[in-house]
Amino acid sequence: MAGPDLLEHLTELSRSGVNAVACVPVGFVADHVEVLHDVDIEARQRADALRMRLERPPSLNDDPLFIQALADAVMSRAREAGFTESAAVS
Repeated sequence: MAGPDLLEHLTELSRSGVNAVACVPVGFVADHVEVLHDVDIEARQRADALRMRLERPPSLNDDPLFIQALADAVMSRAREAGFTESAAVS
C-alpha cells in the first residue's frame, strides 16, 4: 500500500504549521531517479513555495559500512543454508 502523496502531504503539513521536514525515502537504499526527481526536485520546489525547509539525508549507496553489513548478512544466510565460504565465488 502506498503512502500519502508527498506533495499533498507537504501542503497539509504546512497548513498545520510545520515549517521544516526531513524526507527519508526508506524504500530506496541508493540514489534512484524516483528519489532524485520526486524529492530533490518536485518536493523541494513545493517546499520552497510553501516556505518550508526540506532536507533529505544522503542515500547509503556504496557506503563501506553498508556494503559490509550486506555482505555479512548474505554470508550468514549462506552458512545457515549449508554453503561454505570455500564455495563462494571470488
